[in-house]
Amino acid sequence: MSKLQSLLLGLCFSLICLFACKRTPQNAATATGNTAITGEPTDKGGSQDDPDLVAITDVVHNFYKWYENFPNIEYVNSKGKVAKLDVAKLAAYHAELMKSGFLSKAYIDSDMAYLKKHEAEWKKNKENGNDGPLSGLDYDRVFCGQDWDIKVLTTGVVKVDGLGTNQVKATIEGGPTDQKLELVKENDKWLISRIDCSSSLPEPAPVVEKRVLPYAITVPQKGDITLGGKSIAFDNLQKELQAVLIKQAVFPAKIPITYEGEVLMGMRGEVETRVNDAIAGAKKIIASKSSSKTKIKKTNINTAPSALTIEVSNQGMIKVGGKLVSLDALRKEVQTELVKKTVIPDKIPITYGKEVLMGMRGEVQTEVNDAIAGAKWVKKSQAATTVAYATKSPLPPTLIMTEKGDISLSGRKIAWEDVKKEVQAEVLKLSVIPDEITIKSVGTVGMGMRSEMRAEVDDAIAAAKWIRKKAALDALQKVAEKKLGIPIQFEVDEYKTKGQFAFATLTMKHKNGNKMDFKGTPYEKQYRLGGSISDGFFGLLKFDNGAWKILTYALGATDVPYINWAEEYNAPKELLGF
Repeated sequence: MSKLQSLLLGLCFSLICLFACKRTPQNAATATGNTAITGEPTDKGGSQDDPDLVAITDVVHNFYKWYENFPNIEYVNSKGKVAKLDVAKLAAYHAELMKSGFLSKAYIDSDMAYLKKHEAEWKKNKENGNDGPLSGLDYDRVFCGQDWDIKVLTTGVVKVDGLGTNQVKATIEGGPTDQKLELVKENDKWLISRIDCSSSLPEPAPVVEKRVLPYAITVPQKGDITLGGKSIAFDNLQKELQAVLIKQAVFPAKIPITYEGEVLMGMRGEVETRVNDAIAGAKKIIASKSSSKTKIKKTNINTAPSALTIEVSNQGMIKVGGKLVSLDALRKEVQTELVKKTVIPDKIPITYGKEVLMGMRGEVQTEVNDAIAGAKWVKKSQAATTVAYATKSPLPPTLIMTEKGDISLSGRKIAWEDVKKEVQAEVLKLSVIPDEITIKSVGTVGMGMRSEMRAEVDDAIAAAKWIRKKAALDALQKVAEKKLGIPIQFEVDEYKTKGQFAFATLTMKHKNGNKMDFKGTPYEKQYRLGGSISDGFFGLLKFDNGAWKILTYALGATDVPYINWAEEYNAPKELLGF
């Protein structure tokens, strides 16, 4: 073979090799490449034959098909001032999600972290959901929005990034926004580990400045109060509010009062008293105008005559009708004076020094209000021609000790060892169990003996209160069990009494102590489907004629059902926290 022939042969061989290389088919996408597949993968060769792509697409589409019919499970407790997560219901919500078989444990951990973060924001911003959706819960965290196209989510184009590893990112295209997910491969199965809604969050609602009602009142823990957004002195509240109300074209049905921080109950009572007086005064003036009386007279809320006056100096000294008394003795002194009168007024004028603190004013007003209520009760229970108490509500017993060691209770001689039992029996006859009873000493009675007697009496009163409380709770439990149709037990969250009234806030549990899931009750289906029902129970009672009478109750309420109970059942507002 000549040299020229060898050269031509080599050139031909090179061309053949080069052509063969260009015809080599391209394999599936690399681990870092992007591959688009359709919702229904077909065998068209190339990257769409990758089994991981087919599995990922099926998981994503089938999960959204499953989630479309997911039940509504409420896992936020909004009963209090600040919303918080209900741990048990949240666990049930996550357990229900895991039943899909398309989610990994990492997804639950991610969702829990998200909710915990926003729970802290609810606490910080004092959110309870009454004024709108809670932060972080104003959209669906699976669909990533308030509106979605289910067809796109279940059949749309999916792009996968990261093939060749056990962790990938997937994007569903074609909707209002791209739906982004992360998946992990566990035990040869692809599971969703995270749904990224960062690019799909709804635009925040525009901030709309709230119109402040001219008669709306805000009472801070410290500082001046505001009326219609305007700062005013507390002493001027009644006058300023009355002036505002007179100008209203339509008289408001209710005056909104907002308390900021831990405003004392005494202060709250004083605010509400002045508000009620302003309303009454404004109504009188409006009525007088309508009857052609052009001259507006200064209203006097104290319609009943009262010569009794109370003065509180800047130094905290209190005088009742010119007599100096302590704050602890104020209620007793005022009640004693009022009982002597033919007509008991609804209000007693109180004069305060300019430097008397709001807290002190509130305490004084509370003591005086209680004294008026107590005097009216005494008057009502007295016989027509005597000052003796009615038989159904006897006078609290008095215990007398002599230097010889003799003991008498309400005129009856009793033995020392029977003191606790006898005192307990006597106070249980009363409609209202007192916090203490009078113990008198005749002659020289040692301090040790008096202290020992006081301890016995205090134990007797405490035992009587426990018996009365147990009877109230037993009565409420019977009602709850009759309503539910199963035996239960109560966990007492709060139990308060005021006069003859009692108010209980309770949590229902199964008889064995397990959390109430309403199994076997008429509410089982409602609870299981995430309906609006809780394990809370509220009850208002009144002790009369030797027994508790249930005035009203609320079972399973998810809001605050007792807002109007004080007015409806003539119960003390402070008992219900208002």
